Amino acid sequence: MRALCYAQTNIGSGRDNNEDNYYCNGTFKRDPAIPVAEAAAEQESKRLIYGVFDGMGGEANGEQAALLCAQTLHACSSDEPFDALDFFRRANVAVCDMIAASGQISGSTAATVHLTGNRAYCCNVGDSRIYLQRGGALQRISRDHTKYQEQLDAGAPPDAADNPDKHVLTQYLGMLGARQRLMPYFAASVPLAVGDRLLLCTDGLTGKLSDTQLQSALGADLPLPELGQSLMAQALAAGPGDNITLVLIEITALDAETTVPLPQPPAEELSQTRRFEVPAARIAEQETQRRKHAHARRREIILTVAVVLTVLVVLLAGLNVWQYVAENAQLASLEQKVQTRDALIDMQEHQLAQLERQRRELVDAVNYDILGYASPSFYAEKGVVMVNRTLRDPFFNLWADFDDSVEIDIETEGDSVELDFADEDWYTWNVWGVWDGGTVVRITPREPGLTVATFRNSLNDQSFRVFLIVD
Repeated sequence: MRALCYAQTNIGSGRDNNEDNYYCNGTFKRDPAIPVAEAAAEQESKRLIYGVFDGMGGEANGEQAALLCAQTLHACSSDEPFDALDFFRRANVAVCDMIAASGQISGSTAATVHLTGNRAYCCNVGDSRIYLQRGGALQRISRDHTKYQEQLDAGAPPDAADNPDKHVLTQYLGMLGARQRLMPYFAASVPLAVGDRLLLCTDGLTGKLSDTQLQSALGADLPLPELGQSLMAQALAAGPGDNITLVLIEITALDAETTVPLPQPPAEELSQTRRFEVPAARIAEQETQRRKHAHARRREIILTVAVVLTVLVVLLAGLNVWQYVAENAQLASLEQKVQTRDALIDMQEHQLAQLERQRRELVDAVNYDILGYASPSFYAEKGVVMVNRTLRDPFFNLWADFDDSVEIDIETEGDSVELDFADEDWYTWNVWGVWDGGTVVRITPREPGLTVATFRNSLNDQSFRVFLIVD
């Protein structure tokens, strides 16, 4: 059997990575990071194998899941005979192992076509599709594994709108635990004719182009590469969406002798669907790996949180210590300033006390400074003039003259003193009698300051000045 093949995978618009892959009888996208890849060839063999894969899981998980499926199909293609059921089992185990190792949810759809004995054997898991175009008619051979398809099977009318259940898969490679009952859809074998065209594609293409648009495009008389590029361009022009992958196959020659067809699933099984389960030991092993990884992830999260909390505690403690040190330094500075201020106050008070003592000494010195005196003797002390009679003179007069700028009060003690204010300029004391203690005359200025008094004795007509300082 000979066939032309064209394959292309495209990241599409609005996506960061391409999680799709394809398989074109030995050729596939080996580097999952490549956003766009294509292949074209004319191949001749007793058997030809093709496939498309739509990875799921985000980041690099979907890319790796689709790549694992392509690698597994390539490994199974050398088996004799090729067993599609074995491919789905091995691909499912490979994706499950990857999930257990990474701890990240992932998966992939798969749609495969095996050409042998002039027949096409088609099977799929998920919503990647297989179409046959013959004589202007387009027939879908695959069956979607979605909730929407289950609603249609239950008798619900088709929904023209974009029903969200169309994108909810019920079957995919990588199903874990209790849901690990994988049921690939095996379509009845299709006898082939020269000129038949097969289209394998992911939902990135069928989500943008309807079956009617696909039929129109596939019916065009275009070479296979140009037809594939045209389909890709129409899907990209329809707006942003999912990754897009397609594989086109055109039968150009058939085998002269038809080989025995591969056995088909019994008719009594669900809609020609073969059902198998991963062995219980394998499920237990994968579940143990998943739990170990989950436990390790929890420990990692706990350790990360503990480290973050420890760092925060250390930072807060450091901040509190810094604040404590800063506050203590500020308090020490304030205390130093207070001590300096108190020392200055003490020094100033000491200086004021010294000045006060000096002033008092000066006042006392001035008050005791008698510039002239005569018998009887006179003493001046802070505004007090004492007249001592040591001589027994019967009588003498004492005149006093004060500054005009100061008003004074005069008091006397003793019965032998008589004041006479007859003269405007002089105060006269008439002193008589005999005594030893003397007469005290108090002269008190009414305003603070320096008062100068001039005294004159009538006995000897001598004068002396007394300086009186009153504060």
